Amino acid sequence: MNIKDDFKFVDVVTGLKLSIIVGKELDRLHVENIRGDCNNRDFWFTKDGKFDGTGSCVEEKLIPA
Repeated sequence: MNIKDDFKFVDVVTGLKLSIIVGKELDRLHVENIRGDCNNRDFWFTKDGKFDGTGSCVEEKLIPA
């Protein structure tokens, strides 16, 4: 599947937001509003579109004390 660099999608059912962020060396798929321990995650892809095996947790959810 090929996804254009300006791809953005909001799922009105779950509130999940997906977007592509173009980088100098790698591009990333940014996912927002995730259920679980992370609010947001990024998955990194080569310029050829292959997943490079890296994902990150952004804005870790804090557990109330």
